[in-house]
Formats: sequence, structure tokens, C-alpha cells
Amino acid sequence: MVDQISRRSFLRGVAGVGAASAFGALGWEALTRAAWAQEVPLPVSMAMHVHSSFSEGTGSMAAQLAEATLSDVDVLWWTDHDWRMSGHGYRSVVHFSGFTETENGNPLTWTQAKSGSLSSSSASIDVTKVAPTDPSATSSLRLAATGSGSAFAMMRCTADGSKARENLKGTIGGQALTFDVFPESIGTNAFLEVRIKLSNQPASAGRAAGAYTLIYRIGGTDAPGVHRAAGLTGYVGLTASSGQWGTITLTPADDIALLWPDLLPADSTMKELSFAAGSRSNAPAVFWVGHLRFARSSTPLEDQRSLMDELALRYPGIAQLQGTEVSLYTNHLNWFGSGFALPDYGTAPISPTPDDPVLTAALAARIHDVGGLSSLNHPFGSGTSSLSTLTKQDSLRRTIAKKLIPTRAYGVDILEVGYQARQGVGIAGHLALWDTLSRNGIFLTGSGVNDSHGGSWAGLPNRFLTWAWAADATEPSLLRALAAGRIWIAEPSFRGMVDLLADGVAPMGSVTVSDLAARDLQIMMTAAPAGGSVRLVRGPVDYAGTAVPDPNTVSQSFPASDFASGSVTVSVDTSASTFVRTEVLDSTGRVVGVSNPVWLLRADPPGGIPPARAVAAPPPV
Repeated sequence: MVDQISRRSFLRGVAGVGAASAFGALGWEALTRAAWAQEVPLPVSMAMHVHSSFSEGTGSMAAQLAEATLSDVDVLWWTDHDWRMSGHGYRSVVHFSGFTETENGNPLTWTQAKSGSLSSSSASIDVTKVAPTDPSATSSLRLAATGSGSAFAMMRCTADGSKARENLKGTIGGQALTFDVFPESIGTNAFLEVRIKLSNQPASAGRAAGAYTLIYRIGGTDAPGVHRAAGLTGYVGLTASSGQWGTITLTPADDIALLWPDLLPADSTMKELSFAAGSRSNAPAVFWVGHLRFARSSTPLEDQRSLMDELALRYPGIAQLQGTEVSLYTNHLNWFGSGFALPDYGTAPISPTPDDPVLTAALAARIHDVGGLSSLNHPFGSGTSSLSTLTKQDSLRRTIAKKLIPTRAYGVDILEVGYQARQGVGIAGHLALWDTLSRNGIFLTGSGVNDSHGGSWAGLPNRFLTWAWAADATEPSLLRALAAGRIWIAEPSFRGMVDLLADGVAPMGSVTVSDLAARDLQIMMTAAPAGGSVRLVRGPVDYAGTAVPDPNTVSQSFPASDFASGSVTVSVDTSASTFVRTEVLDSTGRVVGVSNPVWLLRADPPGGIPPARAVAAPPPV
């Protein structure tokens, strides 16, 4: 499968261009042999920052793989939030002591909403009835509704954990919900409903793609024990005795298996939880709910690996690799490579800590200790707001640069730069930050990102894939390519191949030292967008530090038509140390592809050259 994946990518990339001549006079095979010491790598497309049912969004693993298929992705690297996977700081119990209730300082609020024609309704915290199984409770939630029409009307309370970092939302695999209930009366026209909104799933078994919902009812038209599926909504009948307290336990994954046998039950998130009293035909529905508790018995890494194995049979064209996003603290790091385990955060609060360079560097070092690579994610922040003014973008960029330069970007290997818009900063600001670090001899591989949490990539502002020149699509080969900077990023609309080669010996990502005053750079590009352009970006490597937190780059543009033969060779002034990289622009001027740099230095940099980036010196003139 790996060989099939890589060669499929290669054939896509050189469509209309002969493989042997794809990169001009050197020839594709000659180029790659020179750059890879006789190995002949192939282009592999990766989605490197993707969330699934083990995070807080609506994305399932199946939905993300379906989207990756549409974008011709070869490798999908799962990076779910580590602390969410382990359930660190997640809520364990609700006593209904109020509409807002804290646990370990984390608030949960029940928001009220009415629907349908109601002659009367109420939601209250009632001290007159207390669940007998809860020794800490002094009250319960009372829900009452009387619907005046022939259709059910409802009084609903929905759990809102937004001020507790959504510490209810996570995988339902291995999860059980138990609560106590006291029905005043039960009938076909009056029910208590528990609604759990689930993840998005791709189209399956004649059903459209979309988000699924589980609805449990005590009373109503479904008899106890009934499992009834209606498209993407599943109904489960429950039983409870009126006039007394009873205990009910729900295991959503088991019910999914009965309702939709074609789905993978554990591949879903509890996106929303609510309780509602429903009534029609003037039948009063009155219920008390108490002592809600959550039991989580999943082994998330193992469970995800099992899902990966099952989904590999459904999506054989995509290789899946398992990583994680180390994200309890303010700076988020993706962990790529085997050997990781979910951290034990002990009693650490789930509220993000202020930026802590020492802590972030320690986390990055831990990843290195087990042979992994680390990525600094969304360096400007995780917000998705619209673009700020250029003045604000520049100010934030300089502030972040001043943090990253002294710490050498906390010692990470990869910087996420493929964002068209994140935290108000556009692609130009992300690239300028990267260039500022390159100027200071901080050798980082730039990666592309979508950071999808929802399972639908259409309409996302950030859709960059990360392409690797790698021997194959296995994890060791891809880690090697990432460490060496043998990477370019591209939106799905740009399917070309990109590479750089200085003096025939220094490929994209490398750091090379020579006292030559000028050096030849071959810019290689296939399938450059019609009517677009290729921009060569060049900047100094002068170790300017925090005093000048700007890139000071210059650029030179070439029309896409110049790359009809696959490459353009230019002479680069190296009388002073410099770095070079390229950008691919479509006919509208939008950046749709970016290469990694080559550093052309005149002396060894402070701290030396990372072994993965070292190459031989060019031959003397």
C-alpha cells in the first residue's frame, strides 16, 4: 500500500510532464539521487494537524478520512488533544446544586430553552427532592412542561461547559452516564428526554453525511427497550417507575451499535448533552433529575489504534499515523513519532497557564528524548477570527518573534506556517515570522495545516497540506523528511511538485556553508498555476536577534510559464549569509504553495548545523 500511495502522488504531481524531465535539465531522478545520496524519494501528501472523535469537535475519524480522500491525501496524522484523550480534568459528577455548579473550580452551567406550543413550563433547582444515591446533594433539577398542541413541546436544559474548556466533550468510547430520575407521571404524551449530540459521519448505508443524535426517552411513544433509527437520529426507549426515584445508566456506544450497525460505535464525541421534559395534548410532564455521573473506562491510545485498523479497511488509500497535540498549556505542541504516551498531568488545572517558555521547552525536549519531532502550533494563537489590520498583525508578529528568538522557538523542529488566517494574522504574517527565525539561524521546518475539528474541510480558511520528499509513506521516512526540511506546503488546488537545489548538492531544507560569493540555485516546480507566478524570497542570516524582529526579505517573481520545462536556475548573491525559499501564487495572487528554505551560509552557525540538514560543501569554482 505504501508504494502505491507514493507512486500515485508522484503520477498526480507530474501529470502532463514526463517523470524523467519533470525538473528540467537535471532530470527528476538525477535531482533526487543527488539530494538523497542515491535514494529516489517520491512526493507524499500529509494532513498533519487533524482532530477526531477523541477531541472536543464534531469530527469523527471516519469523517476526516472521507475528507482526506477528497483532497487526495496520502497520509493522515492524528493529533487529538492529549489531555482530552485521557479525560484530564473532565467532569465526573453533577449534584444539581444550582444552574451553575463547579467541580475542581471548573463551572458547568445549564442553559434553558423552550420549543413548541407550551401552556406552562419551568426549570428549577428544587430542594424538596434529593436523589437518595447522592450523599452530597441538597437539591435536584425539576423539569416541567405542558404542551397545548398535538405536537410535542419541550422545556430543555443543556449543559454548557464553555467556561471549563468544554470538559464534557470527548469520546463516548468506554463512557457511561448514570443519573437518578423521579417521574411524577409517565405516558405516551409525556416524557423525559436525554439528548446526546454526536459526531459528523460520512454518508453511509443510504444515509447522508452529517451529525448524528441519540435521543433517550422515559415515556413517549417508544416502548422501553426499543431502538429506532430515523436517518441520523436514533431513539431509545427507557423505563422508570412513577412516583419514586430510580437509577438509569446509558452506554451510548452500545446503543449506536444497535441503531446503526455500519458505524464504528467508539468513533464519536459527546458534543452536547441535555435533559428535557416533553408534552403534548395538555398532558403534564414533570420530572426530577439528580446525581448525574460520568464513568470513563476507555484506553484512548489503544482505542484509537483499533479504530485506525478498522478504518484502514474502509480507506485503504490513506496511511494513518498516530500523534497527539500536547495542549493543556498555552503553547500547543504536536508530537509526531512513535514512543509517546499520554502525559499524567496530576492535579494541574485545565485552565491554560500563561506563556511559560521553560515549560514549553521541557515538553519539546521530552518529545526529542523518545525520538519524536515536535511542532509549535498556531504560533499567534488558536483563535479563528477574521484578519486584523496590517498594523495589528505586524505588532503581534514582532511580539511573538521576540519570544521565540531567545528560546530558539523552544527547541521545536517544526513551525506551523500554512495558515491563510489564524488569530487575525494572514499567511504573509506567518511566513514573515518564519523568515525572522530563519534570519536568526533557527532552522525550522514549515508545515501546512487545516486543524480541522469538525470533519468537513469545505469552506475552511486553512486547507494547506504538507508534502514530503520521502522514500515512502512510512513513519520513519516521513520523520526523516520533516527533520531535514524536505517539505513543501500546498493548498489542494495546487498539485505540483516543489524543490530547491543549490550548486547541485544542497536540497531544500539543508544548511550549507561556503565562501563562494555567488551560488547557483535551481528552482524546481511542476504544474505551476496558469496565469500565476513563482516568487523567490531571499533574506539575510545575520542573527539580528530581538532588536530587529523583522525578516528583511526581498523577492523576485517569475511567471508560471517560465517553469514549463520544470525548473529555473538563478544566481544568488552569497557575499553575505542568506536563506532562500519560494512561494507559488495563483492567478489571483493567492499564496497556494510554499517551499522550505535553503540556508546558504559563509560560516558555521552558532550551535552548529542539525545533522539532518547538513550537506557537503559545493565544489570550488
